[in-house]
Amino acid sequence: MNQQNKKVAIVLAGDEKLDFAIANVIIGLKRYNESLIDRVFVYTDMPQEKRDKISLIWRDKIAFVAFGYEDFEREFSCATNEEIPECIAQDKRFGHHIYAKFYCFDLLRDYDYVIWLDSDVLVQNSIEDILAVDIDFKWGNGQRKQIEAYLSNFAEINEQEIAKPNGGVISFSKNILRKTSIPLRLECYKIVSRCYSLGVLSEVAMSDEIPFGIIAYEYHLSFAPLRVANIAPYSPHCSKDVAIIHAVSGSKFWSSAFSSLLFGEWYVNHKEWERISQQTKEFEYKKSNLPIENLGNLYGFLLSLHYLTPLILRLEKRIFGDSAYLYISPKLNGVVEIYSHLLIKEIFYCFVYKHHYGEWDISCELQLVVQRCKEEIKFDEFLLILQKIAQKTGLKQRIIKDKNNQIQQCVFMKNVNLKNVEECIQEFLFLKSVSFIPIYQHLFKENRESSRYETFFTATSRVQSHLSYQLGQILLKDSKSFFGISKLPFKILWTILKHKNKQKQYQEKITNNPCLKLPPLESYPDYKQALKIKNYFSYQLGEAFLTSISAGGGGFLTFIRKVRKLKEEHKKKS
Repeated sequence: MNQQNKKVAIVLAGDEKLDFAIANVIIGLKRYNESLIDRVFVYTDMPQEKRDKISLIWRDKIAFVAFGYEDFEREFSCATNEEIPECIAQDKRFGHHIYAKFYCFDLLRDYDYVIWLDSDVLVQNSIEDILAVDIDFKWGNGQRKQIEAYLSNFAEINEQEIAKPNGGVISFSKNILRKTSIPLRLECYKIVSRCYSLGVLSEVAMSDEIPFGIIAYEYHLSFAPLRVANIAPYSPHCSKDVAIIHAVSGSKFWSSAFSSLLFGEWYVNHKEWERISQQTKEFEYKKSNLPIENLGNLYGFLLSLHYLTPLILRLEKRIFGDSAYLYISPKLNGVVEIYSHLLIKEIFYCFVYKHHYGEWDISCELQLVVQRCKEEIKFDEFLLILQKIAQKTGLKQRIIKDKNNQIQQCVFMKNVNLKNVEECIQEFLFLKSVSFIPIYQHLFKENRESSRYETFFTATSRVQSHLSYQLGQILLKDSKSFFGISKLPFKILWTILKHKNKQKQYQEKITNNPCLKLPPLESYPDYKQALKIKNYFSYQLGEAFLTSISAGGGGFLTFIRKVRKLKEEHKKKS
């Protein structure tokens, strides 16, 4: 598309605190659009000294327009005969410069195309495709419910499309003036005032964008979505090919380490501005939950996720059913820690990824980490048990002591091939199979009845917790005497109610935390031994009793016949 005969203007705005950001945008515009742009207008109240330095970026192309708060206040009063709404007057986040975009309508008298740009954008390509050719507006669509609420106060909304721009990038065409006959800048101020008086708005956000959507609707102006601009850093469409990246909200290039590191061109522009202005500006990035402050940190973190992700996805399927959960530690070398609610937090398994030189030299350790527990256990005795396990499994150990030479942490570790995920999983499952039971038994042998550890650890204990087994035990024990028989109804009723209550509590627990769901019986080492319990006379007796209860009135006779049959079968087996 050849626009050599068309005049193009860019509009920016901001105070002296944003001089570096405005300069950054202009540097990008010049790099990619030197022959396309005729004028860059900057609406500002920054001092002349800073204006002069920005002018050095692109001599004879930059024009500054005075736009202090008093100018805005006067414009608003002239258009509406009202005072500025209180929330705008008191706003400290957005400031009055956001309303400078209303002047784009005035500039259409002298230019064929006008483009408004927020100061938090990065220009990284030609903006030719952003020009509103053969259309009135180009913009990225935002929420439209406020516009619908506004329009509903004046007339019934018809089938005409309603849209509101995201204010980061708005492209205007001279066609707009041919389709309207009123001073549109003043109309924008009037719409802002009405939005507050009608209760459509209660905050500053979007007050500078809504007027454009309303004017487009009322005057049947056409608009098209921007495909190559106004792309937020986190947008799935964001790439090096799009013309403009808009660092919306908290993702500013100068406040977010993520945006700064991912979009290095903004930093290149900033270094150019420091050279021109002969001033250095240090930025303080917002605190991050990830330890990423430079490109080396970012590369290391992404590389660790690259290699750990296949393992994590497979581990989720294999261990979530085993009363365990994963924790991805945000360390630069990458750590996947595996916990279980059967154990305490000081004892866990983990995979520790490390890269040494690029991507070809990586390693991973499978570890069993044991920290000194607050529980009252014989820690040194406990370590001896684990050291025996380490000898069996070929684990190395690293001991960390305090100033008093007391062991605080012991790490048992083994190198694994992270590029072979199945091998890593098998190594983990083997280590767990030989270490989990001894750990549990040593830690909690005196606490198994406590509510904290009221979790079934073996397949045998889980089968023994079945209602069939418990009722069978009661029937066998108490049916041997008249006194026992007299207590049977009460003990049976109490056992059933207690079992139902436990089941209810269990369902509530796994609803709130699915990780607490008990694994299938076949996943336990003693699964085959547990199956034998189901063939015990006591288990089958309880099972028959439950069947007779559910059968109703005729169930008792069925139960008697079943008991006789069970006795005969067990006599033959014995």
